[in-house]
Amino acid sequence: MHEESPVSARPADPAEAPDPADPALEVILGRVRDVVRSLKSGVPDWVAAELTLGQLRLLFRLARQGPQSMGGIGEWLGTGLPSVTGTIERLERHGLVERRHRTDDRRVVEARLTDQGRELVVDILGIRTETIRRLLGYLQPAELRELDHLFGLIIERSGGSAS
Repeated sequence: MHEESPVSARPADPAEAPDPADPALEVILGRVRDVVRSLKSGVPDWVAAELTLGQLRLLFRLARQGPQSMGGIGEWLGTGLPSVTGTIERLERHGLVERRHRTDDRRVVEARLTDQGRELVVDILGIRTETIRRLLGYLQPAELRELDHLFGLIIERSGGSAS
């Protein structure tokens, strides 16, 4: 049906980690890096040139979880308030976030996405989805089913999370 995978057989027991010296693992990691690189190519040029990975991660977090306090962002990033303030100021200059005092406690300042910030996140997600769809289009239906099965195994064996 298909060529044998370069991955050596692995037991289903997640306690047994793959051998980091397994050359097949390096081959697969290289291929994953190549796929990820093609996903990055869908990010608008100005975003790639102007925003850091940390700033992008923060935009996605604000899109997912809504307004966050400056202190909460610092905890999440593992940095102090001066660093968070600088990061938020740079995102504000691009019109992607804004700071506001909470209505129930004016001492707390929250960062939230602007409409432009939300549009950027949606655009990036849409570009990535289309890029993934294009890449998956190179596979035959049976190969797509096999890939789906393998992703399912990874998710199952990692306890429902790929992280």
